[in-house]
Amino acid sequence: MKWNRLHDPRVGLASTWSERHAAYAAGLGTFSLTDGLITARGMAHRCGSIITDLVLEPTRRDYAGPYGYCLHYRDKSCGICIDRCPGGAITENGHDKDLCEAYVRKQVRSEERSGVKIAGCGLCQTNVPCEREIPK
Repeated sequence: MKWNRLHDPRVGLASTWSERHAAYAAGLGTFSLTDGLITARGMAHRCGSIITDLVLEPTRRDYAGPYGYCLHYRDKSCGICIDRCPGGAITENGHDKDLCEAYVRKQVRSEERSGVKIAGCGLCQTNVPCEREIPK
């Protein structure tokens, strides 16, 4: 399978395959305000997927809807990720992928000038209640 990205006017940058969405469909977690996947071990992880035609027992879901583990979507009790985003790409309304990419690209250009290796940002997904567990 070839990985491609496209710009969708509804959501901004997107790929033709999403490991996070495959994990959500498999019952492994829900999405956060940052679009990260919150699992039982939080959102500090990488996802991978295997496509199969095996008949498997469905995973029991203990959440309601695609944002069930996110405290912001659940009861507005959190928004730490908003303050953690240096690019201003996360607001009460969600994650602006275009602003996020613009910030990361600006950082990569800084890398070219400074010689310091930068591989993205991700600050919005660290030092937050959902980093290592489902927040309570």
